[in-house]
Amino acid sequence: MKWFFNQLLFPLDSDTKAVYSYLQLFDVPVTKTGLATLLGEHPDSGTLLSISDTLTGLGVENVVANVSTKQLEQLGIPFIARMKSGDGLALAVVKHFDHDTIVYLPSEGSTSSKQSKWITTNKEMFSKEFDGIILIGEVEPGGGQQNYAAARAAENRKHNSTITALAVFPTLVIVAVTTTLAQLGWTSAIPGLYTLLSLVGTVVSSLLLLYEVDRHNPAIRQICTGSRNVNCDAILNSGASGIFGISWSMIGFSYFMGSLLMLLAGGIANSELFSLISLLSLLAVGYSVFSLYYQWQIAKQWCKLCLWIQGILLAQASLILLDGKLFEDSLIWVSVPTMLTFAVCFAVPFLAVQLIVPTFKKRKEGESYRRELAKLKHNPQIFEALLIKQKAITVPTEGLGIRLGNPDAKHRIIKVCNPYCGPCAKSHPIIEEILQHSPDVQVQVIFITSEDEQDFSTSPVKHLLALAAKGDDMLLKVAMEDWYMPPNKDYEAFAAKYPMNGELLTQGKKLAAMRTWCAEMDILFTPTFFVDGYQLPEMYTVEDLKYILRT
Repeated sequence: MKWFFNQLLFPLDSDTKAVYSYLQLFDVPVTKTGLATLLGEHPDSGTLLSISDTLTGLGVENVVANVSTKQLEQLGIPFIARMKSGDGLALAVVKHFDHDTIVYLPSEGSTSSKQSKWITTNKEMFSKEFDGIILIGEVEPGGGQQNYAAARAAENRKHNSTITALAVFPTLVIVAVTTTLAQLGWTSAIPGLYTLLSLVGTVVSSLLLLYEVDRHNPAIRQICTGSRNVNCDAILNSGASGIFGISWSMIGFSYFMGSLLMLLAGGIANSELFSLISLLSLLAVGYSVFSLYYQWQIAKQWCKLCLWIQGILLAQASLILLDGKLFEDSLIWVSVPTMLTFAVCFAVPFLAVQLIVPTFKKRKEGESYRRELAKLKHNPQIFEALLIKQKAITVPTEGLGIRLGNPDAKHRIIKVCNPYCGPCAKSHPIIEEILQHSPDVQVQVIFITSEDEQDFSTSPVKHLLALAAKGDDMLLKVAMEDWYMPPNKDYEAFAAKYPMNGELLTQGKKLAAMRTWCAEMDILFTPTFFVDGYQLPEMYTVEDLKYILRT
């Protein structure tokens, strides 16, 4: 049950779950939300390349290899293995492997899956599903998600607030039913049971709405599969899944939620209100008959969630017939306030789903479009075609600023920045990541500042240039991190950590040269990036270069 609610409220795709389980074996600090974001935003999301890049970014150096089952015994553990599954290919995490037994966490799509539980098997059974591709890694010191403690706290707050918010309304309904029974006794039993059935109907119809928004939700998929004749897709995407352009899921949610609101607002034991609801309940039986007939005789397939709805509707109708009071009371004398309450209580949920469901659908579509756009953006041919249309560097950059990385690199990034520029500081760790994982890239940092000692940006630039002149790449790397990474820039503390003996006095001409270059190149903002002689197109960020310039 816990697994179901976690997958329902906080769904993770199978790749994210596999990678998260793998990282847990290394005790790498990372949140599920953070990992899902990293994998989902990768331009090649859903591939081993995206997983490899994400692990590398988290400080887990890794390789992907094609091996036989016999060769697996020679590998260290744990590792990620690609497996054959009902949906094609999926990932499994192997934590024990020897000549007799294998312990692994299968993907939910595999034939061995039992809701994300470790299973023990033999080599022969494992080799039947093993595809031959593995990913194996090694954690570097200090690996993990940046600001993990804060991210974990935020994730916990979000989870707790979501669960609390969703529990409020059901709790209110249960308290109302209990209070009514305590006050009126068994005479209110049937309205009380009807109210509880309406609550269950609201929950089930909410699952149907969730299916409309995200049919790939693992919990929903678990409900809607499992039998040859069970196919929610066939029913919920058929021509009979709605009327007048409105889905039966929306109508069902509005019906059950409207009933609940009406009973809570007017009183569960209010005979006048209950008579109106009773009449609706009997009319709804006609829909149940239609739905069951359509699934049985026309589609010849069943939707579990739809069957649950029909069961609830029929159970409510049975309670009305058992009660029998509907046939004793007249509906002619229903008061105007009662009719207004009726109209408002049913209109509010109907209008709400009409607004909310399309919004979430568009959001899902937007995520899909963003992924497709990312793939296009990171296509090298498209990037180069856009790049050469941008402003070209027409003034030489030799001898300017600071150079980092391979001096003979194929690609060169020029970063024009100000030492106190916030976005410049945020781009620095990305630049470091590019240099670390792309040996065929060099970065040149040019500062836009003046020789004026009254300019507070002059001193740190002189200091960084003087450190670069020492020729110690590691010293320069650490010093630039010490300057850019702290949220508050304290030059006096920085200068004390990296003392100089008159070297700052010789940096004036370098500042003047950079200032002149920036003026001639008409640099209007910082940071400004150039790649291979052209300004980075506006639709790209420096983070995109991690994928475009990788080797």
